[in-house]
Amino acid sequence: MSHARLALLCVFLLPIIARGADIEDCVLSAGPALPSVTARCTRIEVPENPDEPDGGQIRLRVALISALNLEPRRDPLVILAGGPGQAATDFFLTYSYAFDRIRLNRELLLIDQRGTGQSNPLNCDSATVVRDSYAETSKVVPAVEACLESLSGDPRYYTTSVAVRDLEHVRRALGYGKLNLYGVSYGTRVAQHFMRRFPESTRSVILDGVVPPEVALGPGIATNAQAALDALIERCSGDPGCSERFPDLERAFDELHQRLKENPVEVEINDPDDGSRIRQQFSELDFASAVRLSSYSPTTLAILPLLIDAAWREERYEPLAAQARMSERMLDNMVSVGMHNSVVCTEDAPFFDASAITDESLHETYLGRTVLDMLELTCGIWPEGYRDPDFKEPLRSNIPALLLSGEFDPVTPPAYGAQAAAGLGNSLHLIGPGQGHGLAPLGCVPRLLARFVETASVDQLDTGCFDKLTVAPFFVDFSGPLR
Repeated sequence: MSHARLALLCVFLLPIIARGADIEDCVLSAGPALPSVTARCTRIEVPENPDEPDGGQIRLRVALISALNLEPRRDPLVILAGGPGQAATDFFLTYSYAFDRIRLNRELLLIDQRGTGQSNPLNCDSATVVRDSYAETSKVVPAVEACLESLSGDPRYYTTSVAVRDLEHVRRALGYGKLNLYGVSYGTRVAQHFMRRFPESTRSVILDGVVPPEVALGPGIATNAQAALDALIERCSGDPGCSERFPDLERAFDELHQRLKENPVEVEINDPDDGSRIRQQFSELDFASAVRLSSYSPTTLAILPLLIDAAWREERYEPLAAQARMSERMLDNMVSVGMHNSVVCTEDAPFFDASAITDESLHETYLGRTVLDMLELTCGIWPEGYRDPDFKEPLRSNIPALLLSGEFDPVTPPAYGAQAAAGLGNSLHLIGPGQGHGLAPLGCVPRLLARFVETASVDQLDTGCFDKLTVAPFFVDFSGPLR
């Protein structure tokens, strides 16, 4: 073994050996025929109830992706996943290439947040029942009650306020100095609260699809989704090819939505998991789900006018139904519903402003009250959990922060990024033209992220390439895009 390789092993293992933890080579995999990544993994025990350190313990799954440099920096990049309810290891497998440049000099630290992945996941067999029963509220309550009864942990302690303590515990256990944080979507909430609780442990922060601490997600979901749809219709009308092929897109959407509301249809499609033929009912709620989830990415958004037109003009519902089922199955496999509920019912639902939520404003959106009704029903049963007293206060910090927003993001719009940036005195907020939710893998963004983490400064970033991010061209037929 070379002296350089021996030195690398010593640098990596000293903190682990010092705390007596077992660490071993492992492979992170999303399943057969899906991407896999080699890593080093360990388990770190933490108390389930942070106020009872000698009480019941849970084991956090921790994975380290080695740096390519033989002498890596001792301030890794921590990747915080979205959802809430997605495991960091699962998210990384999908977007690992976005962090390749950062890996040149730094390790990547992945911690499946408590309640997700392999960190005592709060999974519920009743998740699908809840998802499929939006219109039948009588089924929601027993499904949520069954979910609660099936959990392997106390849901009160699977919140952001506890999760940031876990992250600090892992930082100390592994002997790291300060951390660089990358958070996407809900992960931006975790990153900001870690900044608040442990500023001395935070070197730099990247917030991708920003949720300001003071914002309660829920009431704005329908209006933000409608704004993204309106932007799609406007962009299509301004695109010669799209406007010529779909001149009545707004009318098509409205009439199709009403048609499915009055008369759901039976469709036969291929199951996205095994390819078998299945028959299912396709309703206005399935349609709304397909539209909303397609709005997250310009790639899926590019085919949406074609799917809407085919269903409206030809009563060809199968492509839309298949899109809805694929998106919903992906969420089922990706999100730990119990952990999701614990976060939302502790950090969002108690802060809904009833005076700002009117049936009239929601009626003007294609989602209507669906999301809000589901949240209120669920959180009327789910226990409110552990939350720091200052959790919902606006964050004030001078820690270097890079904020990324997609111009047409249907859930965390640019206004949220601007709101968060107002309290971050050493920050830069970039808005990706024509983009949706999550920008890390796009175009030159990985290079910008690497430069920011390397310098921990927003003053030395060349952001000129950001305005050149491409948007997927519209599909005019099922053979491919317009150009």
